[in-house]
Amino acid sequence: MKHEWLKEILGESYTDEADKKVAVKLDELFVTKADFNAVNERKMELEANGFGDDSQLQKQYDELKSKYKAETECLNKKIDEVVKNSAVDMAIYKAKGKNPKAIRALIDMEKITVKEDGTIIGLDLESIKKTDGYLFDVETKQSVGTGFTKGTTSKGTDINTQIARAMGIKSK
Repeated sequence: MKHEWLKEILGESYTDEADKKVAVKLDELFVTKADFNAVNERKMELEANGFGDDSQLQKQYDELKSKYKAETECLNKKIDEVVKNSAVDMAIYKAKGKNPKAIRALIDMEKITVKEDGTIIGLDLESIKKTDGYLFDVETKQSVGTGFTKGTTSKGTDINTQIARAMGIKSK
């Protein structure tokens, strides 16, 4: 006999079987006072430590979200800067620049943009080549030949005659 209060309510209709059925149903639907008090005490401890306040969690979430956004923007700017510098260096290399650092000093990097496909907008290396050509390798065309030209012989111009003159020997 678990529930005396049930016996008072039901009177003579009370049975042990009814008591067991009510006990099972009460366990399913309700929490004991001891369990409720334990959970309630734990909740109060957490709230005292600042864990129960949703507004505080929302504030922390918002702060972290804005920090993440700012850091992501900063990193994207750095990536874009590296891509721009690499593209300019590659263009200088293709234009046969001797000193990329010196050439880059002559370029206004703020006016340069790089598209998604890698094309560079605002870079004019040709004008730098015209004004500061010494910074670039210039291709010189050489004529192809053996370097030997057949000369004509005239009197007194062969090698023997010249040696004889140098030694003071008169030739015939």
